[in-house]
Amino acid sequence: MRKLFVLCTFCFLLLPSPLFASIEIDPMRMELQADSGKPIAGYISITNRGNENIDISLSPGEYRYMFSVETIYPKNSEPQTLPSCKNWINLKPDKVKLEKGKTQQIQYSINVPSSAKNEYVAAILIDEEQPAAPIEPGTAGQVRIKITPRINIPVYVEIKDSLKMSCEITNLEAVSSKNKKFVWFSAAVKNSGTVHIRPTVTLTIIDQYKTVVKKIPLGKTLPIFAGFAERLTAEWVPDFTGKYTVVATADIGTENFAQKSAEFDVK
Repeated sequence: MRKLFVLCTFCFLLLPSPLFASIEIDPMRMELQADSGKPIAGYISITNRGNENIDISLSPGEYRYMFSVETIYPKNSEPQTLPSCKNWINLKPDKVKLEKGKTQQIQYSINVPSSAKNEYVAAILIDEEQPAAPIEPGTAGQVRIKITPRINIPVYVEIKDSLKMSCEITNLEAVSSKNKKFVWFSAAVKNSGTVHIRPTVTLTIIDQYKTVVKKIPLGKTLPIFAGFAERLTAEWVPDFTGKYTVVATADIGTENFAQKSAEFDVK
C-alpha cells in the first residue's frame, strides 16, 4: 500500500499554546509618530514566564484589520484601507532562543521615506517555532501537522507634519419602539482627521425641565481610520412620558470633542 506523508503548517493569531501563553510582551501595540524622511527606532521586550525554553521568530507583517458590523466605509472612490509600512520595518535579532525566566530586547527600526504623509499600518509577528508531529514508521496514511502559535502586534506610524486628530457625529437618531417600552438610539461617529482614533462615546438624556435623567456610556470603539465611521447603538427604558433631548459626546482624548443632539417624545 502506498504511504502518504503530508506536512501542513498552521499559524494561529492570538491563540497561543500553553507555552506561548506564558510569554509577556511589551508593548502589545505600537502607536508611533515620525517625521517624514527620518528613521525611528525602539525596543520590544519579550519575557518567558513559563517553565520551558522556547524558540521565537519575529517578522514584519501586514496589519490585521478588525471591522465591526457597524463600520461605515468610505465611498468606493476613496481608499478602503491604509497604506502599509511593512517594508519599512527591520528587527534585530529576528530569531531568539528564550530561556525560562529570561527577557530579550528586540530592536526595531522603521525607515520612513521623505514622501510619507498621514498614517501607515503594519504588524510585527511573533511566532513560537515548534517541531512538526513525528511520523510513526510503517504506518500508512499519516498527516504531519506543524502548529505555529502567533502573536500579532499592530503598528501605526503617524507622520507629524500631516497629523490631525478630529471626529464628528454625522448622525444621531432616537426612535421610540412600537410598544412604547423603550427608546432606541443610534450615533454615527466619523473620523474627519488624518490618523486613526478610538473615541469614547457617551449619551446624555435630558428631560424637558433640563434635568439629566440618564447617562449611557457606549464605551471606546475599535480604531476608526481616516474617512471611516462607526455606528453605536443603545436602548433606554424611560420612567415617564414627556419631551426629551439626547446629547451624544465623542471624546478622542484631545481638547476638542464632538457633540450632537436630537429631540424625541415619549408618549
